[in-house]
Amino acid sequence: MQNGLYEWLEAYEDPPAKYRPVPLWSINGRHDAEEIREQVARLQEMGMGGGFFHPRPGLANEYLSDEWFDLFAAALDEAEKRGLQLYIYDENSYPSGFAGGHVSAELPDCLSRSAGQKILERPGPGELPYANAHFLSSPGQPIAVYAFERTSAGRMRLTRRLDGMPSSEWGQHGHSYLIYDWRAAETNGWLGGFAYVDLLRPEVARVFIERTHERYKARFGASFGKTIPAVFTDEPEVSPGNLFQAETAVPFSYWFAAQFADRAGYDLIAHLPLLFQDAEDGTGGLRDAKEVRADYYRIMFELWRDNYVIPLGEWCRANGLAFTGHYLEHQWPIPWVRFSPGVMSLYEYMDWPGIDFLTCSPLSADGTDALLVTVREAASVSRQLGKARTLCEAFGAGGFDASTQDFKRIGDWLLAHGIDFLNPHLTAASLAGARKRDHPQSFDWRLPWQYELRQLTDYIARAQLALTQGKADRRVLLLHPTRTAYLYPATTSWEAAGHPFEEMVASYKTLLQRLSDAGIDYDLGDEEIMARHGRIDAAGRWVVGAASYDEVILPRRHGVGDAFDGGTAGSLCRRGRHRARTGGPHAGLRGRHARRRLGCAGCPAAGIVRPRVRGRADRGLVGGQPTALRVRAEPGRRGLRGGRRTKERMRRRVPMRSKFAGLPFSRACCRKAGGCCSLPTARRSRWP
Repeated sequence: MQNGLYEWLEAYEDPPAKYRPVPLWSINGRHDAEEIREQVARLQEMGMGGGFFHPRPGLANEYLSDEWFDLFAAALDEAEKRGLQLYIYDENSYPSGFAGGHVSAELPDCLSRSAGQKILERPGPGELPYANAHFLSSPGQPIAVYAFERTSAGRMRLTRRLDGMPSSEWGQHGHSYLIYDWRAAETNGWLGGFAYVDLLRPEVARVFIERTHERYKARFGASFGKTIPAVFTDEPEVSPGNLFQAETAVPFSYWFAAQFADRAGYDLIAHLPLLFQDAEDGTGGLRDAKEVRADYYRIMFELWRDNYVIPLGEWCRANGLAFTGHYLEHQWPIPWVRFSPGVMSLYEYMDWPGIDFLTCSPLSADGTDALLVTVREAASVSRQLGKARTLCEAFGAGGFDASTQDFKRIGDWLLAHGIDFLNPHLTAASLAGARKRDHPQSFDWRLPWQYELRQLTDYIARAQLALTQGKADRRVLLLHPTRTAYLYPATTSWEAAGHPFEEMVASYKTLLQRLSDAGIDYDLGDEEIMARHGRIDAAGRWVVGAASYDEVILPRRHGVGDAFDGGTAGSLCRRGRHRARTGGPHAGLRGRHARRRLGCAGCPAAGIVRPRVRGRADRGLVGGQPTALRVRAEPGRRGLRGGRRTKERMRRRVPMRSKFAGLPFSRACCRKAGGCCSLPTARRSRWP
């Protein structure tokens, strides 16, 4: 942060490297030190602040070899001479965690595996796939088998568990079967011919750090926290065994089943059908399906957090590095296929939370995008927990026909919604052969408009410098219904469309956009983070970490799990002063608190936060879609109002001392030590 006005204006004229956009620098051919040094100079000419040294398919210098580290040393030396920064990218391409195959080779028992489902309805003679159905931990062998029948309504009804007996005897107990079989990790060309690893296992993170992070430290530790400010992790995932899994399968191992039994107190294997089906229990021994699913994803999240994410973050901080990058956050709130559960909660353990915003077509039609939710997830945690930066890997796979207009439009929108570190995807060291088809475009010296690119990078750098000088003051908190999707059966679909929670997701995303259109800035409240860092202050304001809120909105059909439980909700109801709610029914509590009311005693309707209500947000709802929003603060306090005249009202009500000339941002008040300055607020990007 700049301390004085003169110092700030000087930095604004030519922002230093730490405030400039920094691309993923794709090291993807056979390179030597001289070429690497020359490309560092080219990055500086384009106005970049350095590069994320990113191995990529096509790399001919062996990854993690002495030759690889010699290239990094050349880049580091040149960056130091030029006042740039060089960032570590922690994997050979992505997803992070397997160290280019070293972890896979050293820990073959820790490869990612899964349980898949097969449905056999009245199979004919010889169609049963197993001659013997004993418990074997080998691919294709059953983990669990159930006989089932169809009810008059067409639903499945489990009648008997059959694993442990020969398949020749199954017909004595039924004629249709649900088979849950063991599926091995699959090798993949994108992973260099290796299979991905199980990030739930603690030994995976240990070996990954030893083979990657410690190797960088041994050679370049003296530059950590200086020329090397951070480590970038890219799309680590809790995988069902295949990088591009197409079948319905869920991550599973016998190790995980043992962990599940210890933490949940019952047998996961016996309950496998309930992860895939809303089946009736005719055996008399199974728990509620939604409870099983909530426990499954909760325990998966806890193991991933404790055994992988936290160790990586702690290693980085212990060695003077910021931990940044992004997860697979794109398909919120789906936790299956490749999209791992609880991404927003994991931002607590990153120093610079990050997201990915791909392609260059978004926002070109009406200035809106469904990934507003992921931007807000990262930006909210950064503000609540005092993170220094919020990163976005942007523009990837936009195509060679993408233009500076696209980058400007998308960049403005990201910066307006809370991003303050743009990471362009990517700058290719080589475009020879098939490399030119690796998620183009490439921000480099080959572009016919490379000199115009400097104008864009200077513009972004100045905006990022300004954004990092103050602190946004958001008064509205929107409870985030991430765990609602945990309650439904896993499928192959990456989209919410067609799922029972489709309406909830659509309504929620519409609400986010309506708030933004109304000029009402807001944060999202993750239940895990609120349980750890939430409280009510003496003035009755909801506090999450370093942030406090006057108004809280509970979205319609919101289901919460074990972290933000009935006791927590009731306590906040009784003590808080400011509340708002949306119209329509609420899902209420799930998991172990499924029968508890959200709210304290006296709430007339489950799921509605009512005590001392000071506002409503349920008016103007048409078909469940919010068309207008009205949130009233307590008497004597300035209120926030949404509707047709919101823009004019906000302009009159919000104090201003300055503005960003030339930026397509709304204005909002910013708290800053020693004065007040303006920051961008969330609005649609209507610029070309």
